[in-house]
Amino acid sequence: MILAAVPLLGDGLFVGIKGANATLSYRVKEPAQGLEAQLRFPATAEVGELGYALEMPVGQLSFSCASAFASQKRTGDDTDWRDGNKTVYSESDTSLDSYYVFHIDFRHPVTPGFSLGMDFFYEQWRLGWSHTRQIDYTDGTQTVLSGTTVRFTQDAGGVNLYGVLDATLFALPWQFHGGVLLSRQHSEDEHLARGFYTVSDGWMTGVSLGADAVLYRQAGSEIIAGISYRRSEGDADMHYYYDYGPHYMTLPATFTTEVTEASLMYQYAF
Repeated sequence: MILAAVPLLGDGLFVGIKGANATLSYRVKEPAQGLEAQLRFPATAEVGELGYALEMPVGQLSFSCASAFASQKRTGDDTDWRDGNKTVYSESDTSLDSYYVFHIDFRHPVTPGFSLGMDFFYEQWRLGWSHTRQIDYTDGTQTVLSGTTVRFTQDAGGVNLYGVLDATLFALPWQFHGGVLLSRQHSEDEHLARGFYTVSDGWMTGVSLGADAVLYRQAGSEIIAGISYRRSEGDADMHYYYDYGPHYMTLPATFTTEVTEASLMYQYAF
C-alpha cells in the first residue's frame, strides 16, 4: 500500500495530491477444455489525500483518506485462448468511475535512522468498459458494441508491514520504505452485453516500495515529494451467475493489482 507521509515534528495535518497509474487484471482457466481468458482494467487518475497524525511516546499514529477527483480514459482489453491459441480479442474504452482508500498507519522508531510500521487500509476501485471493439479469430468477424459493456468493482482490505530507512541525498532528507502486503479482496464483474456476472473472494499478497524527499522544511511546515509502487496477486474461485438467474459455473482465477504513484504532500505540525 502507498504510504502516506506523516509529520515528523509533532501532531499535525497533511494534505496532498497524487498522480496514479494502475492496472487491475484477472486471468481464468478452464483446463478441461483448454480455455483461458485475461481481462485488464487500466486506470490513470489524480487523487487527493487528507490526513491527521498524532505524535505518541511509542511512535506516530496517522489517519487518512484519499479519493480520485479526476481521471483519464484508458484502453482495456479482453483476450481468450483455446489450447494456447488466441480465439477472441477485444479492446474497450476504460473509465474510472470512482476510487477511494482509507488508512490507519502506525510507525515505531527502532533506531534513530530506522522505523517499522503497520498500515491498515481499505480501498475500492470501480471501473467501466464502453465502445468495445472485438475480433473473433475463429470465424474472422469483427464487432463493435456501443454503450457500457462491462462494470468491474474490486474492494480490498488488509495490512502493509513495512520498514523505513532515513538518509540524506543531494542535501535533502529522504525516507526509503519497503514492505509486504496481505489483503482480502472481493471482486464483481458485470458483463452487461452478455447477460452474466461473476463474484470472487480471495487473499492477495504483494510488495510495496517507495521513497520520499523533504523539499522544504521550516518551523512546523514541510513539503514532501514521493514516488511509490505496489503489486499484489492472489488466487480465487470465480463464480458465474446469469443475470436474475442461478449460479452455473465456477472457474479458478488469478487476480493482480499494480499501482504506481507520484505525490506532492504538504504537512503542518502544531
